[in-house]
Amino acid sequence: MLAAEAETPLERRLSLVIMRGGGSPPKVTKVKAGDTILAEGEAADEIVLLLDGMVEVDVGGTALAQLGPGSVLGERASLEQGRRTATVRALTSCRVVSYLAADLSPEDLRELATGHHREDEQEQATKEPRS
Repeated sequence: MLAAEAETPLERRLSLVIMRGGGSPPKVTKVKAGDTILAEGEAADEIVLLLDGMVEVDVGGTALAQLGPGSVLGERASLEQGRRTATVRALTSCRVVSYLAADLSPEDLRELATGHHREDEQEQATKEPRS
């Protein structure tokens, strides 16, 4: 399973936009270990910034990655017909902030999604049988 070592420079920049965006202050939500933060297939228009804790990302019941603080999640729903493409579950107690995806630039969301697609591809490559 792929574990992210640290937030990317893009995630760091987006974190600042989300936390200091100039609008109303972001609402921090506490999530218990085991709780679902994002559910595959649900309609959504928000992204989530993970402030602390660890989460697991799975698609179709297959775990793809474990991510930690600074990760920005859920951008694909805004790019792919408004439906979540993965489930994100808290592995530990977490604090998250939700943010309207439409308030971020489409270019940033596409770049973030591209990075997450690479993680999926790396995980799938490690599962393929070797000859």
